[in-house]
Amino acid sequence: MNVEYELASAYPKLEVRNLVVSIPAPVDSVSSMVASIGQANFSKREGAVTWEVPIIDSSASSGTVEFTLMGMSSADALFPITASFMSPTTLCQLGVSEVRSADDGGALPFTSSASLSVESYTIA
Repeated sequence: MNVEYELASAYPKLEVRNLVVSIPAPVDSVSSMVASIGQANFSKREGAVTWEVPIIDSSASSGTVEFTLMGMSSADALFPITASFMSPTTLCQLGVSEVRSADDGGALPFTSSASLSVESYTIA
């Protein structure tokens, strides 16, 4: 099996952190596991291959993990694949330039931060 990600060139400032992809693997063992970036592991107890990539950005915009599964009853057993990740930036790069008082229209001091995270991302 070969799984890959690619950060689209349409988002040159996007940085994804802590990507974790979990792929069901209802087998006794997984052989010849190779991740081009990050770390991949098989857990017989969890019945899954987990691939962890600490950071994805323009300097590391793609990666793959390859492994061999023997004894699978069907390809449907590989689903659902789940992924989790976060980003310190958003896709659309929105920002707040100023905050004004509703009473007198004067500028107010403020701070802001933006982030992107997913509660659940599933490939069925």
